[in-house]
Amino acid sequence: MPRTLRANYVPYFGGKNNTIKYKVWLMLLGRYLNRQSGLKLSQMSELLSCNYYSLAVLLGRWVKWGYVGFRKHPGGRIYQIRSKGREWLERWQSIIPTEGD
Repeated sequence: MPRTLRANYVPYFGGKNNTIKYKVWLMLLGRYLNRQSGLKLSQMSELLSCNYYSLAVLLGRWVKWGYVGFRKHPGGRIYQIRSKGREWLERWQSIIPTEGD
């Protein structure tokens, strides 16, 4: 039987990288729930008005950790939220800031 790892911490939602994380993940979750395709890096960067290169680094981490996935597409990768990312959002939905910045 696979072992399920559970975090014994409460995530911190302050800080620039954490703010970008939950905004990107919530945006990708919304697209998933509405059965829309994911988004390209350039689209996310533009929609969130964040630095393209910083977001590229963060996406690489999230892909490596299994929270976000991608599929190759002409003109760039299309990023999507994976089940691990959806589960993380569901677990912490009651404390994720959703209004303002």
